Amino acid sequence: MPRFFIERLESPAVLTGEDAAHIQKSLRMREGDALTLCDGRGKEADAAIASCAPGMVTCTFSQVRPSLSEPAVRLSLFQAWPKGDKADWIVQKATELGVSEIRFLLTEFCVARPKPQDMERKLARLQKIANEAAKQCGRGALPAVSGFLTLREAAGEMKRSETALFFYERSTSPLNGLLPAKTASLSYLVGSEGGFSEAEARLLEGAGIPAASLGRRVLRCETAPIAAAAAFLYHFGEV
Repeated sequence: MPRFFIERLESPAVLTGEDAAHIQKSLRMREGDALTLCDGRGKEADAAIASCAPGMVTCTFSQVRPSLSEPAVRLSLFQAWPKGDKADWIVQKATELGVSEIRFLLTEFCVARPKPQDMERKLARLQKIANEAAKQCGRGALPAVSGFLTLREAAGEMKRSETALFFYERSTSPLNGLLPAKTASLSYLVGSEGGFSEAEARLLEGAGIPAASLGRRVLRCETAPIAAAAAFLYHFGEV
């Protein structure tokens, strides 16, 4: 069923702009057709189109419910900025897997370093990618994409979660040994193409964030966050 995000789940709900155009021109939906409306924060409703006008679609619904597609554990990805278009892939796939927020940071080995005037534009584009991925995969919440943090700032933010860890190619600590049986929130940090320096690893471990391994193979910076998210979801019984 087509899914659209609105600010408030209040009936009747009015969709305009790109959403209205997509409903009328691309999907060719008409009065009485069913769709799902979400507030982007984990609640949704089954709705029906009540009326269509140029650039405007009005929908009605009666009951709001929690979205069943959201994981019970809140996953927060802290990702060192990669080069090229790898951030697009990371945001899209992390959203599909159920990550709740994606925060970018700049670390010592980041090859790409966006200019301050380009950061806002890049983040806005990535947020749009996350929004489209959330619609496509049936999410009930829109992941927030933000940046850019320093490593020290990221460590402070990560400590707000019940569980926090970072992936380090020199770590020999298996992931399963660092994960509790249950947690409400988990923050994890992945490096850029060059990983983390020894000084950065010491900073994170000194902040109480343990280093974890994703196995004996070195994963690319765009593969590691996705593999980790899938491992978390399996461990916590979400898949």
